[in-house]
Amino acid sequence: MTAGPDRRPAKTSPYRETLRLAAERLAAADPDQVCRRSGARRTADGLELEYFGRTVGVRLPRAEVYPEGPSLYERILILHYLAGPGGAPASGGSASGEYVQFKNLPGASFYETAYRRRGPARLLRRFGEHPERLAGAAAALGGTPERYGDVSVRLRVFPRIEAVVVLHRGDDEFPPEVGVLFPADILRFLALEDVTVVADLVAGRLEQADPGAGG
Repeated sequence: MTAGPDRRPAKTSPYRETLRLAAERLAAADPDQVCRRSGARRTADGLELEYFGRTVGVRLPRAEVYPEGPSLYERILILHYLAGPGGAPASGGSASGEYVQFKNLPGASFYETAYRRRGPARLLRRFGEHPERLAGAAAALGGTPERYGDVSVRLRVFPRIEAVVVLHRGDDEFPPEVGVLFPADILRFLALEDVTVVADLVAGRLEQADPGAGG
């Protein structure tokens, strides 16, 4: 997926085929197993889960995401998270609470450029010279401060996935730098391409919540 949250795919977009395939894969899965793995909950007509601090539902077997709001791009990510990456999970660590840089995930080199462009580069442009605004933007989204770098914040994306944005202030020798940390076991839940989508969505939400954006 290469479109961003502020660039909704057109109705004729191939992303609709991606959505259809994701819906088929989720519809074929055992809902109880999906809930155990993803942290979702059973409902009368399907599943529900927390997504960036709000509850979204998925009606089964059609895998329709509701209420309206998430873009096509986001609906694909939600279904991918619920259905899992498919096949045997890649070795991305264990559920130990460990967080790693994107580049340390297996196979990440192929997606590194896209990840940096869609996540860290956007965050650097917005917050590199205004690190104090990062904390304010995260707080508006229900995020919490962390202790990495000079300024860092934690955002919950899905029940099993949080992202930690880390900002290092610049000085006379080095420019500011921003990175995003992910759970070491994230590849149990999402494919690498979807992890770049998470970075994009995190950046987009922080940009939109930036308390100084209008100033």
